[in-house]
Amino acid sequence: MELLDYEKKHIKLLEKLAPECMVLLKKDGSFPIDKPCRISLYGSGVRHTIKGGTGSGDVNSRFFYTVEEGFKERGFEILTTEWLDSYEEVLVNARKDFIKEVKTYARTQHKFAAIVAMGMSMREPDYSIPLSGESEVCVYVLSRICGEGNDRRADKGDFYLTDTEVRDILECNKKYKKFILVLNAGGVVDLTPVKEVKNILLMSELGVVSGLALADVILGLSYPSGKLTDTWIDVKEYEKMGEFGNLTDTRYNEGIYVGYRYFDTLGIKPLYPFGYGLSYTEFEINVSKVEVDDDLFRVSVNVKNIGNYKGKEVIELYVTKPNDKLDHPSHELIAFKKTKELNPSEDETLTIELTLDELKSYRDSDGSYIVEKGEFIFSMGSSLESLTSFVRLNINEEKVIETLNHVGGNPDFEDFIPNNRIIPESSDIPTINIDSKCIKNHHLKGDCSLSQESIEYVKKLSDEDLCELVIGSHKQRSFILSFVGEQGSTV
Repeated sequence: MELLDYEKKHIKLLEKLAPECMVLLKKDGSFPIDKPCRISLYGSGVRHTIKGGTGSGDVNSRFFYTVEEGFKERGFEILTTEWLDSYEEVLVNARKDFIKEVKTYARTQHKFAAIVAMGMSMREPDYSIPLSGESEVCVYVLSRICGEGNDRRADKGDFYLTDTEVRDILECNKKYKKFILVLNAGGVVDLTPVKEVKNILLMSELGVVSGLALADVILGLSYPSGKLTDTWIDVKEYEKMGEFGNLTDTRYNEGIYVGYRYFDTLGIKPLYPFGYGLSYTEFEINVSKVEVDDDLFRVSVNVKNIGNYKGKEVIELYVTKPNDKLDHPSHELIAFKKTKELNPSEDETLTIELTLDELKSYRDSDGSYIVEKGEFIFSMGSSLESLTSFVRLNINEEKVIETLNHVGGNPDFEDFIPNNRIIPESSDIPTINIDSKCIKNHHLKGDCSLSQESIEYVKKLSDEDLCELVIGSHKQRSFILSFVGEQGSTV
């Protein structure tokens, strides 16, 4: 197929950026390898590589490289064609059964099958196919599709691995000298049964160059330098306080304790924490300078490559806020920054700057954003589990940054608040005293206050009216137009 010039440029850019989106979860030094070789490829994602999620999570393209195609393109000799052909037969039959299941369910619900199938995903089938490849290097690509229209399921073949996958992955880990488990998935899967595997890489969904990018990472032509945006933990550890899926009314009882804020604050240790991601090389991170200039907080961090491969590192800055009048999680990510490519023994000093109004929190009682009085502890690291506290800012008085008009009514429930939270160790770090009078508002644009007429109008709206206003229903068009006319560009 003849590629257009813009497509060639696009692919070249993706080949450079896609590997940086991969997250190396575990390593033993076996990878990368020196050159293309005879290789064994197993798993659902070898030929049926997922380049994007369902619905809006995907983009149509004229072609894309599967893992199998990418490895062939890079000169590998694939020894497991027989296994891949046998798996193909299993998949065809499983897909037929899945389609029948969807149609049957649609009939019982008196719905169109195409609508029911939107967002649904077929579970990974079980099978019995011998691991036939005889090579030194092996890659198992486990795929999971997800996207809009449907929640993930805590079932085998979705969130959990199937018995077949667990069996084959553990067998590959024993059989092959150099083995890596690759996760071709847009979301979390439970790796607890295979956590003994020596090398694990989250490939994610990389679009057109998926197979090429993976082959390049295996060969060391590029390298993973991404970080997790989720907490990887067994679904049994999740708190069941929410009402997800309730079509009439959903109470978000979890409040601010979503994702890492929940697990970190309650001291629940995950398999892989938020912000986690290894590299082929190793890095040393040291905070070299901290200063406050008027209301500008600045921290300089030196990052040195102390390993044997080139790579990039991400530094993550977290803050622990006072827990006096307002409730806060143990750590909140407030900034992050990535280094340039560092060769072995090379270092770079990164600078992160924050204005102090970025430390604000929302106070529901009066609809205000405030910077609280008290101690703000700052921690730095390459993930949530590797943090080191390095400075505390002691703010002498509360500072109101912005006061809003509270017009949305009150919920009929209370947010979850933990009985205690983990506080980072900070006894031996320096303290910088801050006068709250120096804190300015750098982020408020224009006057967002409502007129009394608008406030009175909103008070008359029912819950249904407010919902329609939020989603842009035509029933509220006249109000929206008048509101925009009054408020200008603030809507």
